Amino acid sequence: MRYRLFIAVCALLVPGVVFEHSLVKPVQAQARPALAKNVDEKGRVPYQQRIECLRDGLPICYATIPPVPAGKRLVLEGIYAQLFAGSTAPFVSLDNGTNDLAIFQAFSWGGGTYGMNTPILLYVEAGETIRLRAGGVQNVYSSGFVTFTGYLVDLTE
Repeated sequence: MRYRLFIAVCALLVPGVVFEHSLVKPVQAQARPALAKNVDEKGRVPYQQRIECLRDGLPICYATIPPVPAGKRLVLEGIYAQLFAGSTAPFVSLDNGTNDLAIFQAFSWGGGTYGMNTPILLYVEAGETIRLRAGGVQNVYSSGFVTFTGYLVDLTE
């Protein structure tokens, strides 16, 4: 008797399970999930330019970065320099060709060599350029190397 009851229950359940599975379709995502992108993430496009500080006939040398590419913004975070200016510390300033943006103090390494290790936060827009000016006293010419560091932000996204 138990065996017949078991067969009867199975006979009723199996078609129901098969029928139920034929009606229910699994739900699948129709679209791919959106990918989040932080365009201001530091280091996304690192920027570093090492430029020789060139004299222009005066006791001043200039180090000018190339113009920022179209569709980008340069976030300048540091300026590092090694300058040679004789016995007097050079004045160091940053400008955009029209306006002074900052003035810095160079420290002596001895023997007419001066250094600068300056954190800064400066935004330079597409097409713009900035330059570092380093100057000594009369008849003492400044020269050296300057490194600008930061990152580029893509403004087209």
